[in-house]
Amino acid sequence: MITVITTEMRYHLMKETIKYSDAYDENFDLFNRGIQILEERIKHQDYSEFTVDEQTTLEQISEKMGE
Repeated sequence: MITVITTEMRYHLMKETIKYSDAYDENFDLFNRGIQILEERIKHQDYSEFTVDEQTTLEQISEKMGE
């Protein structure tokens, strides 16, 4: 059986990964901003490329989660 992960599913997964990250408490504002970006995209079914600001925020979150 082949499971296809849609962009919407990927956004949900990213949101949950941020929400339950061990680094969440230390980076509350940044992480919540990332969650809001993803929630808005999901709500409006907007899966176009991220803006520069959105991309920067998500990259910062990724760096914090990797530390």
